[in-house]
Amino acid sequence: MLTNYGELEFCLAKCLEVVIGDANTAFRAMYRDRGEDRRINICDTLMRRHYQQLRLEQPFVETIDQVRYCKTIRNQYAHAWFSWSAVSVGWGAGPHPRQCTLLLVSLEDAVKSSAGIHAKPKKLPVALLEEQAAYFANARDWILWLGMNVEKASGNPIKLPKRPKRSRKPLKWVEP
Repeated sequence: MLTNYGELEFCLAKCLEVVIGDANTAFRAMYRDRGEDRRINICDTLMRRHYQQLRLEQPFVETIDQVRYCKTIRNQYAHAWFSWSAVSVGWGAGPHPRQCTLLLVSLEDAVKSSAGIHAKPKKLPVALLEEQAAYFANARDWILWLGMNVEKASGNPIKLPKRPKRSRKPLKWVEP
């Protein structure tokens, strides 16, 4: 999710480029200063009226909200400690492979708890990671679809892909 989030920001910057018509200005506006919230807010401020004019404000707002949720997912991994719990039930590879579980401790949650540095890790199921990755991909699809709508409205004779379906929000954490 750490790298997936960077791709979402890059796609937002490309979408901003289409809206304002200048790649350098778009990228400088996005990346001049640090901060994910600041970059999302810049896109929201600079692009919303274009989507209002195209009668796509609601999908735009939903997509910006989706990006914000992706940021919270990204942050839980960026501010965490990971560990593998390996349990041998056999010989490693073969008919009884070693079973591994990915464990995670949110450093921000640990600081707030009485356990502190001794906070108990939470299991991080692969199925949850896959669901979150699919949600990120869906957010990217929406950003690209919205950008293509601006291109089409500005006279580019592109064929718009089918409007993506909106994914439901995945969980951020699964308690052990």
